[in-house]
Amino acid sequence: MRQSSFANQSYASSTPTLLMLSVLVLLLATCVPAAAQSDEWQVFGGFSYFRAATSPQLQPFGLQHINAYGWDGAVTEYPWRWLGATLDVSGAYANPSITIPANYFGPGTPPTNTTINNAIHTSAYTMMFGPSFAYRHNSTVQPFAHVLLGGVHGQASLTSKGELLAGTSASASDWSFGYAVGGGVDVKITKCLAVRGQGDWIRTAFKNADNDRQNNIRVLAGLVFRF
Repeated sequence: MRQSSFANQSYASSTPTLLMLSVLVLLLATCVPAAAQSDEWQVFGGFSYFRAATSPQLQPFGLQHINAYGWDGAVTEYPWRWLGATLDVSGAYANPSITIPANYFGPGTPPTNTTINNAIHTSAYTMMFGPSFAYRHNSTVQPFAHVLLGGVHGQASLTSKGELLAGTSASASDWSFGYAVGGGVDVKITKCLAVRGQGDWIRTAFKNADNDRQNNIRVLAGLVFRF
């Protein structure tokens, strides 16, 4: 059985990678000279829900999407009141269930749809950087948006239960270029503390025996410390 689009894949072409590096260099060249006039630093930490798309070949096994849960951390500097730069890192993990369709291995094998739990462990890590835009008209509620570029690392492996069922061990992992477009809102609790809700659409380019593109969704909630 093929692994999810998190794994079993090759790194994206050099063209998007070079584009990503060029954009990062441009952003750093723009923001670093302005550090002396920095208006605010924000440090975010919280909970992450990641809905990852998989290969079409895995859909018959109930793996059209993988729902993963984990963490996210981000640091944002606003050299200007409304424009800043964000470094975002996250990790998400899942043990998805696998459904073997009736008669998949032959007549009567298995006789009915059979669901196997905790046979596979998957993980995804993202590291991205890009510009953030804040709307500061209201001191209590601050919406923001961002465009982040970077890398996504996916991994899938058999658990001990999966190895027992398969009679062997197996794992695969790879990196892909990815980017995130999204935003959220910060609601002030105190001068230095706010609560944040955020949503992102994340595009990855893992090989998936189809179009080598995945549309993923990430939802975050947590606390923001402002300095």
